[in-house]
Amino acid sequence: MKLSAEAISESQMSSIIAARVIRSERSATVLSADSANGRDASEDTGIAAKSPSDWICFDDLHFTPVLDEVSRHLQLACNAFDDRDDNSAACELRAVAAKLRRGAIKAGRRAGGAACVDTKFAQVVAWRLASGAAKVSIVAQAIGSGTIGKKGGLAALIDGSTWADIERRWLVTDENIWYPVRGEPQRHFEGAIRAYERQDCKTTVTEIQKATGYLRLEAGRATEYAKRALDGAVSGLDKVALSIALATISGRRSIENRFAVAGLALALAHGARSSHWWARSNHRMSGYELKAAAGCLDGAATWVGNGAGLSASRGAREAKVLGERLVCGDGPERDEALRGFVSFGSVVDTLARKINAH
Repeated sequence: MKLSAEAISESQMSSIIAARVIRSERSATVLSADSANGRDASEDTGIAAKSPSDWICFDDLHFTPVLDEVSRHLQLACNAFDDRDDNSAACELRAVAAKLRRGAIKAGRRAGGAACVDTKFAQVVAWRLASGAAKVSIVAQAIGSGTIGKKGGLAALIDGSTWADIERRWLVTDENIWYPVRGEPQRHFEGAIRAYERQDCKTTVTEIQKATGYLRLEAGRATEYAKRALDGAVSGLDKVALSIALATISGRRSIENRFAVAGLALALAHGARSSHWWARSNHRMSGYELKAAAGCLDGAATWVGNGAGLSASRGAREAKVLGERLVCGDGPERDEALRGFVSFGSVVDTLARKINAH
């Protein structure tokens, strides 16, 4: 599934940014979670890039990275279950449920304090996290009582809807967790191409599945057109992985096109959240999201190449500079920042049209 130019134009970054900035000026400023915790918006934490410590595989098809306390407890639960230590597995799952309940409370508080445009989504996330916690608790109880089988491992006992609920926690995950892995999808895409060139289909598929794991997490905190773009990219990556596994792929170019669509979807999602934080006067968070958007846009551009790719790379560099200024507290004036956001949206839209032309 290609990312349609019509879908992007429907909510072009330029109009989104302008509308949100105007709304923020007409309404009371909403404090971000960072501000509420007393963190200075100009404080630069110097967050370094990193890779996950491990991966959890479920359904024999999907991977999720071990990045935060929820995923670490899940991994420990899976290991304990495989070792037939039911008590430890149940204990770790109860810890997962507790973390999800805390996330639900956090999302609920955000719904209560956010502007109307965000309230419904935050309420839905709060409900989904609470639902995931309840379902994980049921599995923990069944394991602790010894009434559940061992076939397929613990990950197989958690159904797809529960995994989707768990991934919703990404909405309330802070930048110290998500920002260091912002470049991981592109790294896995590059690894997939290298494996494909040496005809290593198994590694190619695994690399694509791992990259897709990050897109699913980002989709869990995306809204509107950005979520549609990410969901479409995930579906496309799943299809191309299956085609590679079945040896029915039409060639490297079709793989690269999927990667370009995925990178652009990530850029759209991060860019939309950057505008969200800018409109709420949280320039630090806006900067982190914009830097992530710039990196994803640059990654998408590498799969397109030619003049359009080079132009997008230049736009990504300009957006990264703006993002760094926002993070460091050396923020631009309103008009300058707005021009930067509009320019970024225009570059994204142009690249989307180029990708759809292939």
